[in-house]
Amino acid sequence: MYLCAKCKCNAFMENLVLISIIVVGIAVILLAIGLIIGKREQFPSGHIHDSKPLAEKGINCAQEQMEEYFNRKNLHERLTKNSEQS
Repeated sequence: MYLCAKCKCNAFMENLVLISIIVVGIAVILLAIGLIIGKREQFPSGHIHDSKPLAEKGINCAQEQMEEYFNRKNLHERLTKNSEQS
């Protein structure tokens, strides 16, 4: 059975798939070796609050944004709180 009846390129496609699988396998093995032998003691944090460039732009965690949103007070609430304290 041929992949393409006109050009009969079945052998070429099989070789291409085999070479691709070998290259991907070698890449995975090299990445695994790099992780095992790597000099890092721990992985870098993927959390937004640990990223300095995002903090400089004012971007923070969605949970922190929701907490700020629900704890935010409007002008009337702030003024009444200040007048009660005085």
